Amino acid sequence: YAGITVACILSLRLAGMSWFDAICHAFATMGLGGFSTHDASYGFFDSALIEGVTIVFMLIAGINFATHFQACRERSARPYRMDPEAGMFVLITLASSVMIACFLWSKGVYPEFMPALRFASFNTVSIATTTGFSSTDFNLWPIFAPLWMLFLCCFVSSSGSTGGGIK
Repeated sequence: YAGITVACILSLRLAGMSWFDAICHAFATMGLGGFSTHDASYGFFDSALIEGVTIVFMLIAGINFATHFQACRERSARPYRMDPEAGMFVLITLASSVMIACFLWSKGVYPEFMPALRFASFNTVSIATTTGFSSTDFNLWPIFAPLWMLFLCCFVSSSGSTGGGIK
């Protein structure tokens, strides 16, 4: 699994983080610990690319490590396709991200859909996987969005992953 962490480090570095920030954030991302080197967390970087890279790796970290082991052992993506838990985890998390983005856009929190999708996706995946990073103050959003994200963190991460919640 060190290979996934190295891939995360390199991806964050290529997306624009310094080596120090990339290493620290990769460890916090893959461990779903959410500690940042900056008070503003990912808001400090204000980069959709960095947030996108982190979303991918938070989703990877939220999948059961036995599934990762099988995929590595078989050198195939088949275990991911065959694991119903991984499929439901990704489906529920991404569908919730789109739903929250639509909600925020309809409520006028973001005047355009793409910024709503950007901030909703990053923060929803972060909270759902119990990572705890943030890119904006989602406490200012209408109450439904933070409550739905809190609801997701109770069950969405796969058992055998680094995510918290009730498994």
